[in-house]
Amino acid sequence: MADEDATEAFSGMMKAVKRGDAPRPSQKDLMHKALDCFKNGLVGAGLDLLDAWVYIDIYTHDKLAALSGADRYTPLMQLCYWGHLDLVKMLVWFYDADPNKRHQCSKGHKNAIEIAELGENGADTEQVIAFLRSPQAVPKQLSTTDMDEQSLPFSLSELNSAGENLFSGATMSYIFTDRYGMRWLFKPQELWRAHVDVATSKLMRMVGLPAPLTFLVRDGLEGRQGSLQRMFGVQARELGCNFVEPMFNGQDFDPGKLEPGHTAFLQMHDAFDWLIGNMDGHLGNFIRLDGDFNPFLTILAIDKGQAFKYWRRGWPVLADGTHRSPHDPDWEPEGTEHPNTVYAKMLTWIRREGRKPAGWADLRRDDAPANRLRNFIRRLEAIPDDVYIRILTPYADGCAGAIPGFSKAEFLHGVTEHKNRMLHLYTELHQMLP
Repeated sequence: MADEDATEAFSGMMKAVKRGDAPRPSQKDLMHKALDCFKNGLVGAGLDLLDAWVYIDIYTHDKLAALSGADRYTPLMQLCYWGHLDLVKMLVWFYDADPNKRHQCSKGHKNAIEIAELGENGADTEQVIAFLRSPQAVPKQLSTTDMDEQSLPFSLSELNSAGENLFSGATMSYIFTDRYGMRWLFKPQELWRAHVDVATSKLMRMVGLPAPLTFLVRDGLEGRQGSLQRMFGVQARELGCNFVEPMFNGQDFDPGKLEPGHTAFLQMHDAFDWLIGNMDGHLGNFIRLDGDFNPFLTILAIDKGQAFKYWRRGWPVLADGTHRSPHDPDWEPEGTEHPNTVYAKMLTWIRREGRKPAGWADLRRDDAPANRLRNFIRRLEAIPDDVYIRILTPYADGCAGAIPGFSKAEFLHGVTEHKNRMLHLYTELHQMLP
């Protein structure tokens, strides 16, 4: 997406603009908001913005510039100045921050290493400088990184229980905080199931969808195995500017009330969830950051634990070998939210009302919404087959040992073939709609 039309394309997501009482935020204003979070020590909020805006090219971390003003440092430069080693590692490894990239600031034309040398001599300053000068200071490739305890920028022993527990489906999950106050969700589960959380996070981030960083915990958190993921935001306004709330406020889902930008988001999440066979896209699994903090009101889709669960149980093909239509509302698999998912409900509404939600991308057309969705689905298909297989192999290995009759080879071949048919499946679906 071109820089100049990025905000225009997603204007439907802006609450203030919708009300007509605020101008559309400029590219500079949005970038400064992210930079100011790091400057003011609101690191979790800063990471939330980097994640929430990742789908728009101009907001990818490596392009965040210092811009104008004596105090304009990139997030990495801010963290280097204060000597926050764990967070420096996180930005370099998982947000593509470049320690050698120079920016004009009050100290001159500097890079992050030079800013660390000029810093406030925090507890970790020397370690920050040593890390930035080491061969480790390069982005981790999601396709090849194990994303386990060894990939975390801190030790699991540094996490503290927040005294909060959550149910994720039928599983109890636990909230921990790190030394910067950021929340992490630990889901105790068998490793082969935890591999799904890691794989779906990798895939979402690879195709430009907001997703929490997720790590495999083999046996390091209170002696239990499972997955650990950074949580979006905080839970109440008084706890921070980046508080999260239900996307649909717990109300019945009415596609007729969607803003164009929200429809665009849901269609992207729709395609991704059909790629991975996630039948759990109910209202509670969609959240957003407060609109005053994130004017794009990015839809964040969480909890992909059911991904691939219905392989050869009605997804992605029927018993006769034909491919099932995406999010078929007439299909009622046992033990899942489907067809009471947002996606199936949207299709049911379209067929009943004979019209589309505002901003609907119709793949029968050749216009901007359709081209954006078409390009996103092509991005799914463009994941190299060998990379897709590599990411899913740990899960397939676990299934082969845990599920009677499961064929690893058949699974990896079948889901890869399914990936490569996504645009065809969605084009066929749209041709059948009113």
